[in-house]
Amino acid sequence: VVVPIPDSGVCAALGYAEESGVPFKMGLIRNHYVGRTFINPQQAIRHFKVKVKLNPVKSLLEGKRVLLIDDSIIRGTTSQKIVRMIRAAGASEVHMRISCPPTISPCYYGIDTPRQSELIASSKSVEDIRGFLNADSLSYLSLEGMLSSVGLRARSYCTSCFTGKYPVEIPRDEDAYLQLALKLPNNPKFSSGPCTKMSGWDASVMPFIAERDIALLGADSVHEAPDSVPGLGFNPIHRFAIVA
Repeated sequence: VVVPIPDSGVCAALGYAEESGVPFKMGLIRNHYVGRTFINPQQAIRHFKVKVKLNPVKSLLEGKRVLLIDDSIIRGTTSQKIVRMIRAAGASEVHMRISCPPTISPCYYGIDTPRQSELIASSKSVEDIRGFLNADSLSYLSLEGMLSSVGLRARSYCTSCFTGKYPVEIPRDEDAYLQLALKLPNNPKFSSGPCTKMSGWDASVMPFIAERDIALLGADSVHEAPDSVPGLGFNPIHRFAIVA
């Protein structure tokens, strides 16, 4: 059976099932009241959210050869736990198919990916990743295959996270950038005013939201923040501050 990892893998799984003729089943049910897992900086939080977020449907998985479809593998820890979950539900085999190339480089343009050393594909081969996930097989869609799906518009898409080639200069100080983007466990307490210009970052605006302001919002992440909060002096969902 073809089983998507909801919701990110649903579209690719539908296409895979239609093309292959293998039945499509919603073998994992998602709790939509839990936020994204891979953007959480602490492993313990990601592990807890995976268990709360996804529930296997044993009647659809038991004794079956399962093709798990997802849109990407970032750290690999979430996928590893999902494979374990599917096996515990009784699947006889678990195969993973990813609808993009391996993610080998961080994105500095607004996607919540961690530092390069945390990206599993930056240092491991596909076979090594398969072993880490404890999957029976693992395959990625090639870069050419992915771009061919959008036809003549292929050249208009950024592929930096798959190739490591960036269209503009990236921050040279990764630690400073990640602190500013609130992706390190110990973040400085920023104010909602102007921020200091970082070495190697020449843009006039940069992603920004204060850890203090997230706490004031009561949100689990910036993606769950409301559009505006009185007294903060900026729109937190946009996460921009003028560089001093």
